[in-house]
Amino acid sequence: MNRVTLIGHLGNDPEINYTKNDDMVANFRLATKITWKNDQGVKQERTEWHQITCFKGFASRAKNYLKKGSRVFIEGTLKTQQYLKNDEKHFSTKIILQGNQGQIIFLSPVNKDKNVTASDEDIASDEAIGNEQ
Repeated sequence: MNRVTLIGHLGNDPEINYTKNDDMVANFRLATKITWKNDQGVKQERTEWHQITCFKGFASRAKNYLKKGSRVFIEGTLKTQQYLKNDEKHFSTKIILQGNQGQIIFLSPVNKDKNVTASDEDIASDEAIGNEQ
């Protein structure tokens, strides 16, 4: 099973692009925080950054409802890609949301100016928020 579940805050507004077939793609970074106490009982924390790529309906919801700082629940699949930079191999791992392989749940107000949240139409059109055909 290839499934990743994260709760975090967007580090940037979603960047919107389109595929050759004119399908919408949204990319953004998601910050998650890990906290613990060290041996002396002092609270420690570390932030992890995750690259998120959303396709089609997921991308549309990201574009319409998410912005930098939004708190969100993300479920998707891991995809690692290899690339060359300065003749050295590098790897990049992303969380992908596409087809029926993902879920987005908004955990903070999604548009404070208009007080808008995901509509029942968004949810019903995909049978559940994040499950698209």
